[in-house]
Amino acid sequence: SSASEALRIQAKGRPRCAVIPVGLGMAPGLAAAVPVAPSGLDGLQGFVLVVGRLNVRKNLAIALQAAVRSGRVTPQRPVVVVGEASGRATELPAAVQDAVQSGSVRFAGFVTDAELAWLYLQADLFVFLSLDEGFGLPTLEALHFGTPILASDIAVFREILGPRARYVDPHSLQAVAAAMAVSLDIARAGARPSRVAVHALGYSWTASVRRLRDAVSRLPGMPRPNCPDL
Repeated sequence: SSASEALRIQAKGRPRCAVIPVGLGMAPGLAAAVPVAPSGLDGLQGFVLVVGRLNVRKNLAIALQAAVRSGRVTPQRPVVVVGEASGRATELPAAVQDAVQSGSVRFAGFVTDAELAWLYLQADLFVFLSLDEGFGLPTLEALHFGTPILASDIAVFREILGPRARYVDPHSLQAVAAAMAVSLDIARAGARPSRVAVHALGYSWTASVRRLRDAVSRLPGMPRPNCPDL
């Protein structure tokens, strides 16, 4: 996972040995996917994208309430939520339920890699307001596709995204709504970040395997593997 998560495990888990982060990488299938528009999203003029499991930790209620409060989402420019229910579900307030009924918030459920690639490429803004993450792989995916990012101001996202995102307090509905409005105004004015080669930042499955093998080879009695291809 991330260096931030390793530090947290080291501090709270009190392991008897070092905690070594090996990172994560994008799914090759998503990186190579030919984008295809999901059904039911024809005619949109833009949208806010939320990706992740639908549970309390992902802070979906704040994200959707803030989108409604920002005044920037409509049935033609909705919030599109990708993901399936997992763990304790989020209870949506009445304003969000009304937005769902009007089409200003749309739940896409599971999508294919090709459809997810299209969503990242077409989204005005990617919003990821998790209260807690070990890594946050969707943020890496958004970097790869050049999607503007609004993320929780927590250590792991500062580590993974650096200066390539706008950060906000995920507990503050008012702050998130204001940041979302600003981010959408900038994006809809035509300012979109360049796509990022995330492997060049050290995030790839090849790099993760290297780190994992190197960590295992340091164990007592373990020979260092001879793997010139990795």
